[in-house]
Amino acid sequence: MKRRERRRKVAAGSGGAPRQALERAVQAHQAGRLVEAEAAYRRILVAQPDEPDALHLLGLLAHQGGQPAAAIELIGRAIEINAKM
Repeated sequence: MKRRERRRKVAAGSGGAPRQALERAVQAHQAGRLVEAEAAYRRILVAQPDEPDALHLLGLLAHQGGQPAAAIELIGRAIEINAKM
């Protein structure tokens, strides 16, 4: 399933709770509550280890936190997973 199709499916109702968790994590990230955002992304990944949006955003957070190696690994995993969808 392509990313756009997956998002439509989530928006239509299935998987709403994980999407809401991701939205809250993004809100924390955008508000500068980085510790809260990181914890939220990690909780999502415990439940869904291959969630590409959470991987990507956690990678972005790692980059912002001065951890380029972690950022590359996380964003790379997100890209790899998205390529398979």
